[in-house]
Amino acid sequence: MRRPVFLLLFLTVSAGVHGATFTSVADGPWGDARTWGGEVPDARAGHVLVIATRVTLDGDVALGGGTELRLQPGAVLDLAGHTLALGAKRLDRVSVQFVGSEQARATVTSTKPGGAFVTGPIGRVSVQFERVDFSGLGDCRFGSRADADTHCRVRHSTFTRSGDLSFTFSGMPDANDLLFEHCDFRAPTGKQNYLLLVNCGGEAPTGRRTITHCTFDGEGKPAQVRTMVTNLTVEACVFEDAAWSSFTRPGQKVSRSFFHTAVHNCLVLISSSWNGDADVEDCYLFADGPNPHSVHMGDGKTVRGCVFEADDPECNHVIGGKAVTIERNIVLGTGTLYTNLSVHPGTVIVRNNTVYASKAGGATPMLILTEGRGNKFTGTCVARNNLLVDSDTTSENYGIGLSDPAPNQITSDGNCFYGYPDGKVAVPYYVWITRSRNPVDVIRPGPGGKDIIADPKFVDRHRNLAAWDKSLGGPGTSEHAIAELLKLNGAHDKRYTTDALINYIREGFTPTAPELEGIGAMPAKVR
Repeated sequence: MRRPVFLLLFLTVSAGVHGATFTSVADGPWGDARTWGGEVPDARAGHVLVIATRVTLDGDVALGGGTELRLQPGAVLDLAGHTLALGAKRLDRVSVQFVGSEQARATVTSTKPGGAFVTGPIGRVSVQFERVDFSGLGDCRFGSRADADTHCRVRHSTFTRSGDLSFTFSGMPDANDLLFEHCDFRAPTGKQNYLLLVNCGGEAPTGRRTITHCTFDGEGKPAQVRTMVTNLTVEACVFEDAAWSSFTRPGQKVSRSFFHTAVHNCLVLISSSWNGDADVEDCYLFADGPNPHSVHMGDGKTVRGCVFEADDPECNHVIGGKAVTIERNIVLGTGTLYTNLSVHPGTVIVRNNTVYASKAGGATPMLILTEGRGNKFTGTCVARNNLLVDSDTTSENYGIGLSDPAPNQITSDGNCFYGYPDGKVAVPYYVWITRSRNPVDVIRPGPGGKDIIADPKFVDRHRNLAAWDKSLGGPGTSEHAIAELLKLNGAHDKRYTTDALINYIREGFTPTAPELEGIGAMPAKVR
Protein backbone atom coordinates (compact mmCIF):
# COMPACT_ATOMS: atom_id res chain seq x y z
CA MET A 1 0.00 0.00 0.00
CA ARG A 2 2.92 2.39 0.43
CA ARG A 3 3.77 2.47 -3.26
CA PRO A 4 0.41 3.95 -4.41
CA VAL A 5 0.53 6.62 -1.67
CA PHE A 6 4.04 7.60 -2.80
CA LEU A 7 2.86 7.91 -6.40
CA LEU A 8 -0.14 10.03 -5.42
CA LEU A 9 2.03 12.44 -3.47
CA PHE A 10 4.50 12.63 -6.36
CA LEU A 11 1.78 13.51 -8.86
CA THR A 12 0.34 16.24 -6.60
CA VAL A 13 3.69 17.96 -6.27
CA SER A 14 4.27 17.77 -10.04
CA ALA A 15 0.97 19.44 -10.72
CA GLY A 16 1.96 22.21 -8.31
CA VAL A 17 5.31 22.88 -10.00
CA HIS A 18 4.58 22.44 -13.72
CA GLY A 19 1.60 24.13 -15.37
CA ALA A 20 0.26 25.67 -12.17
CA THR A 21 -1.73 28.91 -12.04
CA PHE A 22 -0.32 31.82 -10.01
CA THR A 23 -2.60 34.79 -9.36
CA SER A 24 -1.50 38.05 -7.76
CA VAL A 25 -3.40 38.76 -4.56
CA ALA A 26 -1.92 42.11 -3.51
CA ASP A 27 -0.33 45.21 -4.99
CA GLY A 28 3.43 44.93 -4.95
CA PRO A 29 6.67 44.02 -6.75
CA TRP A 30 6.81 41.08 -9.14
CA GLY A 31 9.61 39.48 -7.12
CA ASP A 32 7.84 39.68 -3.75
CA ALA A 33 6.26 36.42 -2.64
CA ARG A 34 3.50 38.33 -0.85
CA THR A 35 2.33 39.72 -4.20
CA TRP A 36 1.59 36.17 -5.35
CA GLY A 37 0.22 34.83 -2.07
CA GLY A 38 3.39 33.14 -0.82
CA GLU A 39 5.48 32.01 -3.81
CA VAL A 40 7.11 33.92 -6.70
CA PRO A 41 6.35 31.97 -9.89
CA ASP A 42 9.06 30.79 -12.23
CA ALA A 43 8.42 32.82 -15.40
CA ARG A 44 10.03 30.16 -17.60
CA ALA A 45 8.31 27.04 -16.32
CA GLY A 46 5.12 27.03 -18.38
CA HIS A 47 2.84 28.35 -15.66
CA VAL A 48 -0.26 30.49 -16.07
CA LEU A 49 0.48 33.87 -14.47
CA VAL A 50 -2.58 35.98 -13.72
CA ILE A 51 -2.18 39.62 -12.74
CA ALA A 52 -5.30 40.69 -10.86
CA THR A 53 -3.82 43.59 -8.87
CA ARG A 54 -1.12 46.22 -9.49
CA VAL A 55 2.14 44.38 -10.08
CA THR A 56 5.38 46.35 -10.53
CA LEU A 57 8.50 44.91 -12.10
CA ASP A 58 11.49 45.18 -9.76
CA GLY A 59 13.89 43.84 -12.41
CA ASP A 60 13.87 42.48 -15.94
CA VAL A 61 11.59 39.46 -16.45
CA ALA A 62 11.79 36.93 -19.30
CA LEU A 63 8.86 34.62 -19.99
CA GLY A 64 9.34 31.29 -21.73
CA GLY A 65 8.68 27.56 -21.76
CA GLY A 66 5.02 27.82 -22.71
CA THR A 67 4.18 30.40 -20.04
CA GLU A 68 0.86 32.20 -20.34
CA LEU A 69 0.57 35.73 -18.96
CA ARG A 70 -2.87 37.17 -18.26
CA LEU A 71 -3.95 40.65 -17.17
CA GLN A 72 -7.44 40.90 -15.71
CA PRO A 73 -9.95 43.80 -15.80
CA GLY A 74 -8.87 46.66 -13.55
CA ALA A 75 -5.37 45.24 -13.06
CA VAL A 76 -2.16 47.19 -13.72
CA LEU A 77 1.22 45.98 -14.93
CA ASP A 78 3.88 48.63 -14.22
CA LEU A 79 7.19 47.97 -15.98
CA ALA A 80 8.87 50.68 -13.88
CA GLY A 81 11.71 51.14 -16.35
CA HIS A 82 12.43 47.42 -16.72
CA THR A 83 11.97 45.00 -19.62
CA LEU A 84 9.37 42.28 -19.84
CA ALA A 85 10.70 39.94 -22.52
CA LEU A 86 8.59 37.30 -24.24
CA GLY A 87 10.62 34.26 -25.23
CA ALA A 88 13.51 33.47 -22.92
CA LYS A 89 15.30 31.41 -25.57
CA ARG A 90 15.02 30.45 -29.21
CA LEU A 91 11.68 28.94 -30.26
CA ASP A 92 10.12 29.61 -26.86
CA ARG A 93 6.33 29.58 -26.94
CA VAL A 94 4.57 32.34 -24.97
CA SER A 95 0.95 33.44 -24.86
CA VAL A 96 -0.11 36.90 -23.69
CA GLN A 97 -3.79 37.57 -22.94
CA PHE A 98 -4.62 40.98 -21.50
CA VAL A 99 -8.38 41.44 -21.34
CA GLY A 100 -10.15 44.31 -19.66
CA SER A 101 -13.83 45.20 -19.66
CA GLU A 102 -15.94 48.24 -20.45
CA GLN A 103 -16.24 48.97 -16.74
CA ALA A 104 -12.64 48.17 -15.77
CA ARG A 105 -9.95 48.37 -18.43
CA ALA A 106 -6.57 46.71 -17.98
CA THR A 107 -3.44 48.90 -17.92
CA VAL A 108 0.19 48.47 -18.96
CA THR A 109 2.44 51.40 -18.10
CA SER A 110 5.92 52.37 -17.02
CA THR A 111 6.18 54.92 -14.24
CA LYS A 112 9.91 55.17 -14.88
CA PRO A 113 11.65 55.87 -18.22
CA GLY A 114 12.72 53.01 -20.44
CA GLY A 115 10.17 50.33 -19.65
CA ALA A 116 9.90 47.90 -22.55
CA PHE A 117 7.54 45.09 -23.51
CA VAL A 118 9.42 43.20 -26.21
CA THR A 119 10.21 39.96 -27.97
CA GLY A 120 12.43 38.97 -30.86
CA PRO A 121 11.44 37.37 -34.19
CA ILE A 122 12.73 33.92 -33.19
CA GLY A 123 10.05 33.03 -30.64
CA ARG A 124 6.51 31.73 -30.91
CA VAL A 125 4.41 34.47 -29.39
CA SER A 126 0.64 34.92 -29.52
CA VAL A 127 -0.81 38.26 -28.47
CA GLN A 128 -4.38 39.13 -27.50
CA PHE A 129 -5.19 42.57 -26.09
CA GLU A 130 -8.78 43.61 -25.40
CA ARG A 131 -9.61 46.95 -23.74
CA VAL A 132 -6.06 47.58 -22.56
CA ASP A 133 -4.43 50.98 -22.10
CA PHE A 134 -0.68 51.18 -22.85
CA SER A 135 1.21 54.34 -21.93
CA GLY A 136 4.70 55.61 -21.26
CA LEU A 137 6.57 52.58 -22.58
CA GLY A 138 10.00 52.90 -24.11
CA ASP A 139 9.13 50.15 -26.56
CA CYS A 140 6.24 47.82 -27.34
CA ARG A 141 7.63 45.30 -29.78
CA PHE A 142 6.43 41.78 -30.54
CA GLY A 143 7.69 39.22 -32.99
CA SER A 144 7.23 35.63 -33.94
CA ARG A 145 8.49 33.11 -36.44
CA ALA A 146 6.50 33.12 -39.65
CA ASP A 147 6.00 29.34 -39.33
CA ALA A 148 4.87 29.47 -35.71
CA ASP A 149 1.28 28.86 -34.62
CA THR A 150 0.76 32.42 -33.45
CA HIS A 151 -1.70 35.25 -33.82
CA CYS A 152 -2.01 38.95 -33.00
CA ARG A 153 -5.44 40.28 -32.07
CA VAL A 154 -5.73 43.78 -30.60
CA ARG A 155 -9.14 45.34 -29.96
CA HIS A 156 -10.46 48.45 -28.19
CA SER A 157 -7.03 49.33 -26.84
CA THR A 158 -4.99 52.55 -26.62
CA PHE A 159 -1.27 53.20 -27.09
CA THR A 160 -0.12 56.58 -25.82
CA ARG A 161 3.26 58.34 -25.71
CA SER A 162 5.47 55.34 -26.15
CA GLY A 163 8.95 55.32 -27.66
CA ASP A 164 10.09 54.85 -31.25
CA LEU A 165 7.55 52.08 -31.71
CA SER A 166 4.20 52.39 -30.00
CA PHE A 167 3.34 48.91 -31.26
CA THR A 168 5.00 46.54 -33.69
CA PHE A 169 4.43 42.91 -34.62
CA SER A 170 6.42 40.85 -37.11
CA GLY A 171 6.06 37.28 -38.32
CA MET A 172 2.77 35.48 -38.88
CA PRO A 173 1.73 32.14 -40.42
CA ASP A 174 -0.51 32.47 -43.46
CA ALA A 175 -3.55 30.90 -41.81
CA ASN A 176 -3.61 33.01 -38.64
CA ASP A 177 -4.98 36.46 -37.83
CA LEU A 178 -3.42 39.89 -37.61
CA LEU A 179 -6.18 42.17 -36.34
CA PHE A 180 -6.30 45.72 -35.00
CA GLU A 181 -9.85 46.88 -34.35
CA HIS A 182 -11.14 50.06 -32.65
CA CYS A 183 -7.74 51.06 -31.27
CA ASP A 184 -6.26 54.53 -30.65
CA PHE A 185 -2.58 55.32 -31.19
CA ARG A 186 -1.30 58.65 -29.85
CA ALA A 187 1.84 60.78 -29.90
CA PRO A 188 4.98 58.61 -30.03
CA THR A 189 7.93 60.20 -28.26
CA GLY A 190 10.90 58.59 -30.04
CA LYS A 191 12.88 59.80 -33.00
CA GLN A 192 11.31 57.40 -35.50
CA ASN A 193 7.77 58.24 -34.41
CA TYR A 194 6.13 54.99 -35.49
CA LEU A 195 2.61 54.70 -34.14
CA LEU A 196 2.26 51.22 -35.63
CA LEU A 197 4.65 48.96 -37.54
CA VAL A 198 3.61 45.50 -38.72
CA ASN A 199 5.57 43.15 -40.97
CA CYS A 200 3.99 39.87 -42.11
CA GLY A 201 4.58 38.31 -45.50
CA GLY A 202 3.30 35.08 -46.94
CA GLU A 203 2.49 33.98 -50.46
CA ALA A 204 -1.28 33.63 -50.10
CA PRO A 205 -2.38 34.26 -46.51
CA THR A 206 -5.79 32.90 -45.54
CA GLY A 207 -6.00 34.47 -42.09
CA ARG A 208 -7.60 37.87 -41.58
CA ARG A 209 -5.19 40.81 -41.85
CA THR A 210 -7.09 43.93 -40.97
CA ILE A 211 -6.65 47.35 -39.40
CA THR A 212 -10.11 48.80 -38.99
CA HIS A 213 -11.76 51.67 -37.07
CA CYS A 214 -8.45 52.80 -35.57
CA THR A 215 -7.22 56.36 -35.02
CA PHE A 216 -3.60 57.51 -35.37
CA ASP A 217 -2.69 60.94 -34.00
CA GLY A 218 0.81 62.41 -34.05
CA GLU A 219 -0.48 65.43 -32.10
CA GLY A 220 1.46 67.92 -34.18
CA LYS A 221 4.50 65.72 -34.84
CA PRO A 222 5.03 63.83 -38.12
CA ALA A 223 4.21 60.27 -37.05
CA GLN A 224 4.13 57.15 -39.21
CA VAL A 225 2.07 54.02 -39.65
CA ARG A 226 4.05 51.48 -41.70
CA THR A 227 2.65 48.18 -42.91
CA MET A 228 4.48 45.38 -44.69
CA VAL A 229 1.67 42.84 -44.72
CA THR A 230 0.55 40.76 -47.68
CA ASN A 231 -3.17 41.24 -48.42
CA LEU A 232 -3.69 43.76 -45.63
CA THR A 233 -6.90 45.82 -45.48
CA VAL A 234 -6.86 49.22 -43.74
CA GLU A 235 -10.44 50.41 -43.42
CA ALA A 236 -12.45 53.19 -41.74
CA CYS A 237 -9.45 54.69 -39.91
CA VAL A 238 -8.51 58.29 -39.08
CA PHE A 239 -4.95 59.55 -39.58
CA GLU A 240 -4.03 62.94 -38.05
CA ASP A 241 -0.42 64.05 -38.65
CA ALA A 242 0.29 60.38 -39.30
CA ALA A 243 1.29 59.11 -42.74
CA TRP A 244 0.50 55.58 -43.89
CA SER A 245 3.38 53.83 -45.65
CA SER A 246 2.80 50.59 -47.54
CA PHE A 247 6.04 48.70 -48.18
CA THR A 248 7.27 45.59 -49.97
CA ARG A 249 4.14 43.43 -49.79
CA PRO A 250 1.47 42.91 -52.45
CA GLY A 251 -2.29 43.21 -52.06
CA GLN A 252 -2.51 46.04 -49.50
CA LYS A 253 -5.49 48.37 -49.58
CA VAL A 254 -6.69 51.44 -47.66
CA SER A 255 -10.32 52.48 -47.92
CA ARG A 256 -13.00 54.62 -46.23
CA SER A 257 -10.34 56.44 -44.19
CA PHE A 258 -9.61 60.08 -43.40
CA PHE A 259 -6.14 61.61 -43.66
CA HIS A 260 -5.04 65.07 -42.55
CA THR A 261 -1.69 66.71 -41.93
CA ALA A 262 -0.14 70.11 -41.56
CA VAL A 263 3.34 68.73 -40.82
CA HIS A 264 3.89 65.88 -43.33
CA ASN A 265 4.66 66.35 -47.01
CA CYS A 266 3.03 63.03 -47.88
CA LEU A 267 -0.11 61.35 -46.53
CA VAL A 268 0.10 57.96 -48.24
CA LEU A 269 3.36 56.41 -49.48
CA ILE A 270 3.28 53.20 -51.50
CA SER A 271 6.80 51.87 -51.98
CA SER A 272 7.84 50.44 -55.32
CA SER A 273 10.39 48.05 -53.83
CA TRP A 274 10.07 44.26 -53.56
CA ASN A 275 6.88 44.06 -55.64
CA GLY A 276 4.77 45.91 -53.12
CA ASP A 277 1.52 47.43 -54.28
CA ALA A 278 -1.60 48.97 -52.80
CA ASP A 279 -4.97 50.48 -53.69
CA VAL A 280 -6.44 53.68 -52.25
CA GLU A 281 -10.23 53.85 -52.39
CA ASP A 282 -12.99 56.03 -50.92
CA CYS A 283 -10.66 58.07 -48.70
CA TYR A 284 -10.70 61.78 -47.79
CA LEU A 285 -7.22 63.32 -47.94
CA PHE A 286 -6.90 66.85 -46.55
CA ALA A 287 -3.44 68.41 -46.79
CA ASP A 288 -2.77 71.93 -45.56
CA GLY A 289 0.97 71.70 -44.93
CA PRO A 290 3.68 73.28 -47.10
CA ASN A 291 4.07 71.68 -50.54
CA PRO A 292 2.15 68.55 -49.58
CA HIS A 293 1.67 65.37 -51.59
CA SER A 294 -1.40 63.29 -50.90
CA VAL A 295 -0.53 59.90 -52.42
CA HIS A 296 2.89 58.80 -53.69
CA MET A 297 2.03 55.73 -55.71
CA GLY A 298 5.26 53.87 -56.41
CA ASP A 299 3.76 50.57 -57.52
CA GLY A 300 0.26 51.47 -56.46
CA LYS A 301 -2.50 50.21 -58.71
CA THR A 302 -5.67 52.23 -58.16
CA VAL A 303 -6.77 55.55 -56.68
CA ARG A 304 -10.53 55.48 -56.84
CA GLY A 305 -13.42 57.41 -55.31
CA CYS A 306 -11.29 59.67 -53.12
CA VAL A 307 -11.73 63.33 -52.20
CA PHE A 308 -8.60 65.52 -52.12
CA GLU A 309 -8.64 68.92 -50.45
CA ALA A 310 -5.64 71.25 -50.22
CA ASP A 311 -4.77 74.93 -49.81
CA ASP A 312 -1.33 74.86 -51.42
CA PRO A 313 -1.33 75.30 -55.24
CA GLU A 314 1.87 73.23 -55.40
CA CYS A 315 0.11 70.18 -53.98
CA ASN A 316 0.42 67.06 -56.11
CA HIS A 317 -2.34 64.70 -55.07
CA VAL A 318 -1.19 61.55 -56.85
CA ILE A 319 2.48 61.18 -57.79
CA GLY A 320 4.09 58.47 -59.87
CA GLY A 321 2.88 55.00 -60.53
CA LYS A 322 4.18 52.71 -63.27
CA ALA A 323 0.72 51.61 -64.34
CA VAL A 324 -2.09 53.15 -62.35
CA THR A 325 -5.78 53.87 -62.74
CA ILE A 326 -7.05 57.16 -61.26
CA GLU A 327 -10.81 57.42 -61.43
CA ARG A 328 -13.92 58.91 -59.83
CA ASN A 329 -11.94 61.26 -57.57
CA ILE A 330 -12.78 64.84 -56.59
CA VAL A 331 -10.18 67.56 -56.07
CA LEU A 332 -11.14 70.65 -54.04
CA GLY A 333 -9.18 73.80 -53.31
CA THR A 334 -5.94 73.61 -55.26
CA GLY A 335 -3.47 71.18 -56.69
CA THR A 336 -2.85 68.76 -59.52
CA LEU A 337 -4.63 65.40 -59.55
CA TYR A 338 -1.88 63.35 -61.19
CA THR A 339 1.81 64.23 -61.51
CA ASN A 340 4.60 62.06 -62.84
CA LEU A 341 7.99 63.41 -61.83
CA SER A 342 10.24 60.59 -63.02
CA VAL A 343 10.69 57.91 -65.65
CA HIS A 344 7.78 55.50 -65.38
CA PRO A 345 6.88 53.32 -68.36
CA GLY A 346 3.40 51.93 -68.62
CA THR A 347 -0.07 53.33 -69.12
CA VAL A 348 -1.75 55.70 -66.68
CA ILE A 349 -5.53 55.94 -67.00
CA VAL A 350 -7.14 59.13 -65.66
CA ARG A 351 -10.91 59.10 -66.11
CA ASN A 352 -14.14 60.40 -64.62
CA ASN A 353 -12.50 62.76 -62.14
CA THR A 354 -13.74 66.19 -61.03
CA VAL A 355 -11.16 68.90 -60.37
CA TYR A 356 -12.62 72.09 -58.91
CA ALA A 357 -10.30 75.01 -58.14
CA SER A 358 -12.32 76.62 -55.38
CA LYS A 359 -9.47 78.72 -53.97
CA ALA A 360 -9.17 82.01 -55.87
CA GLY A 361 -5.81 83.50 -56.72
CA GLY A 362 -3.17 81.22 -58.16
CA ALA A 363 -5.41 78.17 -58.13
CA THR A 364 -4.46 75.40 -60.52
CA PRO A 365 -7.26 73.13 -61.72
CA MET A 366 -4.87 70.73 -63.36
CA LEU A 367 -5.59 67.14 -64.25
CA ILE A 368 -2.20 65.81 -65.42
CA LEU A 369 1.31 67.21 -65.29
CA THR A 370 4.39 65.25 -66.32
CA GLU A 371 7.72 66.98 -66.09
CA GLY A 372 10.37 64.44 -65.17
CA ARG A 373 12.93 66.68 -63.44
CA GLY A 374 15.49 65.88 -66.10
CA ASN A 375 14.12 62.41 -66.77
CA LYS A 376 11.85 62.30 -69.77
CA PHE A 377 8.46 60.76 -69.13
CA THR A 378 8.37 57.48 -71.06
CA GLY A 379 4.87 56.27 -70.30
CA THR A 380 1.50 57.06 -71.84
CA CYS A 381 -1.59 58.70 -70.35
CA VAL A 382 -5.23 58.25 -71.22
CA ALA A 383 -7.49 61.08 -70.02
CA ARG A 384 -11.23 60.69 -70.61
CA ASN A 385 -14.49 62.02 -69.24
CA ASN A 386 -12.87 64.32 -66.67
CA LEU A 387 -14.39 67.60 -65.46
CA LEU A 388 -12.13 70.60 -64.76
CA VAL A 389 -13.75 73.70 -63.29
CA ASP A 390 -12.11 76.98 -62.24
CA SER A 391 -13.57 79.52 -59.82
CA ASP A 392 -11.05 82.23 -60.80
CA THR A 393 -10.73 82.75 -64.54
CA THR A 394 -8.00 85.36 -64.03
CA SER A 395 -5.52 82.80 -62.70
CA GLU A 396 -3.05 81.02 -64.92
CA ASN A 397 -4.39 77.53 -65.20
CA TYR A 398 -4.36 74.70 -67.66
CA GLY A 399 -5.77 71.24 -67.87
CA ILE A 400 -3.04 68.90 -69.03
CA GLY A 401 0.68 69.56 -69.29
CA LEU A 402 3.40 67.33 -70.72
CA SER A 403 7.14 67.95 -70.76
CA ASP A 404 9.08 67.14 -73.94
CA PRO A 405 6.24 65.11 -75.43
CA ALA A 406 6.44 62.27 -77.87
CA PRO A 407 3.66 61.84 -80.44
CA ASN A 408 0.49 60.27 -79.05
CA GLN A 409 1.86 60.11 -75.53
CA ILE A 410 -1.44 61.42 -74.16
CA THR A 411 -4.80 60.30 -75.47
CA SER A 412 -7.52 62.68 -74.36
CA ASP A 413 -11.18 63.10 -75.23
CA GLY A 414 -14.60 63.54 -73.72
CA ASN A 415 -13.41 66.00 -71.06
CA CYS A 416 -15.32 69.08 -69.93
CA PHE A 417 -13.86 72.50 -69.01
CA TYR A 418 -15.62 75.45 -67.40
CA GLY A 419 -14.77 78.63 -65.55
CA TYR A 420 -16.95 80.48 -63.04
CA PRO A 421 -18.51 83.02 -62.91
CA ASP A 422 -18.80 83.77 -66.65
CA GLY A 423 -18.08 80.44 -68.24
CA LYS A 424 -14.86 81.57 -69.84
CA VAL A 425 -11.76 79.47 -69.77
CA ALA A 426 -8.96 82.02 -69.78
CA VAL A 427 -6.09 79.68 -70.56
CA PRO A 428 -5.30 76.78 -72.87
CA TYR A 429 -6.91 73.47 -72.13
CA TYR A 430 -3.74 71.59 -73.00
CA VAL A 431 -0.18 72.86 -72.77
CA TRP A 432 2.61 70.84 -74.28
CA ILE A 433 5.72 72.26 -72.56
CA THR A 434 9.12 71.83 -74.18
CA ARG A 435 11.82 72.63 -71.64
CA SER A 436 14.69 71.90 -74.01
CA ARG A 437 14.12 75.22 -75.80
CA ASN A 438 13.64 78.73 -74.50
CA PRO A 439 11.14 80.31 -74.38
CA VAL A 440 8.60 77.63 -73.48
CA ASP A 441 6.57 76.53 -76.48
CA VAL A 442 2.83 76.05 -76.28
CA ILE A 443 2.35 73.33 -78.85
CA ARG A 444 -1.34 72.62 -78.54
CA PRO A 445 -3.56 75.29 -76.97
CA GLY A 446 -6.98 73.90 -77.85
CA PRO A 447 -9.33 71.21 -76.59
CA GLY A 448 -9.04 67.60 -77.60
CA GLY A 449 -11.44 65.45 -79.50
CA LYS A 450 -15.00 65.33 -78.14
CA ASP A 451 -14.12 67.79 -75.35
CA ILE A 452 -16.78 70.31 -74.38
CA ILE A 453 -17.16 73.60 -72.54
CA ALA A 454 -20.26 73.56 -70.36
CA ASP A 455 -21.51 74.61 -66.95
CA PRO A 456 -21.81 71.38 -64.96
CA LYS A 457 -24.49 72.93 -62.73
CA PHE A 458 -23.29 71.21 -59.59
CA VAL A 459 -25.84 70.54 -56.87
CA ASP A 460 -23.65 72.63 -54.50
CA ARG A 461 -20.09 73.52 -55.51
CA HIS A 462 -19.32 75.23 -52.18
CA ARG A 463 -19.03 72.04 -50.17
CA ASN A 464 -15.82 71.08 -48.37
CA LEU A 465 -14.72 69.80 -44.96
CA ALA A 466 -15.57 73.02 -43.11
CA ALA A 467 -18.97 73.30 -44.82
CA TRP A 468 -19.76 69.73 -43.80
CA ASP A 469 -18.98 70.60 -40.19
CA LYS A 470 -21.36 73.55 -40.37
CA SER A 471 -24.11 71.42 -41.92
CA LEU A 472 -23.96 69.19 -38.83
CA GLY A 473 -24.35 72.11 -36.43
CA GLY A 474 -20.65 72.63 -35.75
CA PRO A 475 -18.79 75.96 -35.93
CA GLY A 476 -17.98 75.36 -39.58
CA THR A 477 -14.25 74.70 -39.24
CA SER A 478 -12.05 71.88 -40.45
CA GLU A 479 -10.40 71.75 -37.02
CA HIS A 480 -13.69 70.92 -35.30
CA ALA A 481 -14.59 68.31 -37.90
CA ILE A 482 -11.22 66.57 -37.50
CA ALA A 483 -11.52 66.63 -33.70
CA GLU A 484 -14.89 64.88 -33.96
CA LEU A 485 -13.58 62.29 -36.41
CA LEU A 486 -10.76 61.45 -33.99
CA LYS A 487 -13.36 60.51 -31.36
CA LEU A 488 -14.21 57.49 -33.47
CA ASN A 489 -13.82 55.01 -30.60
CA GLY A 490 -15.23 57.16 -27.80
CA ALA A 491 -18.33 59.14 -27.00
CA HIS A 492 -18.92 61.35 -30.03
CA ASP A 493 -21.47 62.55 -32.54
CA LYS A 494 -22.08 59.44 -34.65
CA ARG A 495 -22.77 61.60 -37.72
CA TYR A 496 -19.07 62.40 -38.01
CA THR A 497 -17.79 59.57 -40.19
CA THR A 498 -15.58 59.49 -43.27
CA ASP A 499 -18.33 57.76 -45.23
CA ALA A 500 -20.79 60.56 -44.43
CA LEU A 501 -18.22 63.23 -45.32
CA ILE A 502 -17.41 61.71 -48.72
CA ASN A 503 -21.10 61.23 -49.53
CA TYR A 504 -21.76 64.89 -48.64
CA ILE A 505 -19.05 66.03 -51.05
CA ARG A 506 -20.13 63.67 -53.84
CA GLU A 507 -23.73 64.80 -53.63
CA GLY A 508 -22.67 68.45 -53.86
CA PHE A 509 -20.43 67.87 -56.87
CA THR A 510 -22.90 65.84 -58.87
CA PRO A 511 -23.41 67.57 -62.25
CA THR A 512 -27.02 68.17 -63.20
CA ALA A 513 -26.39 69.44 -66.75
CA PRO A 514 -27.73 66.75 -69.13
CA GLU A 515 -24.82 67.15 -71.57
CA LEU A 516 -22.41 66.05 -68.80
CA GLU A 517 -23.88 62.61 -68.36
CA GLY A 518 -21.00 60.21 -67.83
CA ILE A 519 -18.46 63.01 -67.22
CA GLY A 520 -16.81 63.73 -63.88
CA ALA A 521 -16.78 61.77 -60.64
CA MET A 522 -19.66 59.36 -60.23
CA PRO A 523 -22.17 60.21 -57.47
CA ALA A 524 -22.38 56.69 -56.02
CA LYS A 525 -22.42 56.64 -52.23
CA VAL A 526 -19.91 54.98 -49.98
CA ARG A 527 -21.58 52.09 -48.24
